[in-house]
Formats: sequence, C-alpha cells, structure tokens
Amino acid sequence: ARGGGGLADVEEDPFAMLDRLYRMEGVKGKIEALQASFAVAEREGSERPTLGHFVLTGSPGTGKTTVARAITKILYDLKLLRSNRFEETSGLGLTGQFVGQTKTK
Repeated sequence: ARGGGGLADVEEDPFAMLDRLYRMEGVKGKIEALQASFAVAEREGSERPTLGHFVLTGSPGTGKTTVARAITKILYDLKLLRSNRFEETSGLGLTGQFVGQTKTK
C-alpha cells in the first residue's frame, strides 16, 4: 500500500496523487507496466519503447483533466517523459477545415 496522501507523500511517491482519486487501479497498472517495459529495455540495452498516447473519455466533471495532469507528472517523475508540459484541448481543437484533416498549430 502507498502513503497516507499528504504533500510529502506526493514528493516521495509519484503515484500518491492517483492514490487519492477513486478507481485509479487500472490507470496505475498501465503506468506501472510502462515503467517496467522501459526498465527492461534499459537493462537489456535496447531501444526505449514507444510511450504512445492516452485518451481519457467521460462526461464533463468526471476528473479527466485531473487524471491527465497526474499521469503527466508521474511519467515525468519516472523519467519516461522529457517534459512535464501538459496541453489541454477538445475535439474542436483537433479538427481541421476539411474531413480527415487535422488542425495546424
């Protein structure tokens, strides 16, 4: 079991922020699996695996942004991300002018 949920716990345990949220076992499991695959690749001297993308879905107000920020911080703290930059968008921010086109930045 992880810490008690105080600020010191968050600094020591990257997963402490998720531990305070409801039903995050699956998310934590996926992050731990990613961490293990990166550790194996490093130990074997092979190429780092692709981190991929995360898609969080749900109704408004269900904590998707909170979970995304927590995931970003955890992956950064575990040195699986080079930056802890978090970018929030919506479907409109991804849609281009024509069908099948993505929006340019």
